[in-house]
Amino acid sequence: MANLIAGSADDLSKLTGSKNYFNGLTIKTDASKFSNNSTKASLHWNKDTGEATLYINPAYNWKSNQKFALKDYEDGHHPTANPKDVITHELCHWLDFKGNPQRFGTTESAFSSGEKIYNDFGKSITAKVSAYATKSPAEFCAEYICGRINGLKFPNATNKEFLERWNGPILNFAD
Repeated sequence: MANLIAGSADDLSKLTGSKNYFNGLTIKTDASKFSNNSTKASLHWNKDTGEATLYINPAYNWKSNQKFALKDYEDGHHPTANPKDVITHELCHWLDFKGNPQRFGTTESAFSSGEKIYNDFGKSITAKVSAYATKSPAEFCAEYICGRINGLKFPNATNKEFLERWNGPILNFAD
């Protein structure tokens, strides 16, 4: 588990050019934050204070993460079968949140309440990344970055949507 976190943070640090973006992020293991053992990790944030904690589920079977990463990919939950995607995804939420906590929080609240959903055109753009990316702008951005880190290329409309939705630091993808 520690290797996944360190590897994901290193990958994102290379994209941002700095490890300082992770300053202020608290990481804890706490099984009580999860309703089941299949949920691996979750970022809990407070848009008013700008604080966030990444909770890692110690009850999840981390030794079988490779197998579950493939299943997540096949189910459309991640754009690749890279086992680091689960942690990279949550760390991307942190970077997105840290870039503009108010905008991130307001947008996510609207999408999670059902007030806003991607229309059919928005879904067609975000679905190029993964099925899960169609859920909300934050899920789209996290999934997009997981794909790009793993060498995937996306259509121009998808790249444009990412640039419009991303609140975090400038990312230098190797193209």
